[in-house]
Amino acid sequence: MTNGSVALASERIAAYDFSGVSTVVDVAGGRGMIIASILKANPHLRGVLVDLPHVVAEAQGVIESEGVADRCEVRAADFFESVPSGGDAYVLKWIIHD
Repeated sequence: MTNGSVALASERIAAYDFSGVSTVVDVAGGRGMIIASILKANPHLRGVLVDLPHVVAEAQGVIESEGVADRCEVRAADFFESVPSGGDAYVLKWIIHD
């Protein structure tokens, strides 16, 4: 999943206009490569990464190594139950089938 995310991220992030967005929530974002890529390409953004507890346990290290930890909150949650409110944009990558 991570390798596929990295391959798809750059062209899709470049194609999307984030200018009217302040906070992006990446729902079921795994270890955080997509949200990190979005934040790196858009320095004005803040991000929230949401995934199951055992998944986000590894995400903080990725977020830190990508240099966006000061703008990205990592939250453990089950998207079948709820997602964080307050986002201007929500990223749903390969989860609709769930």
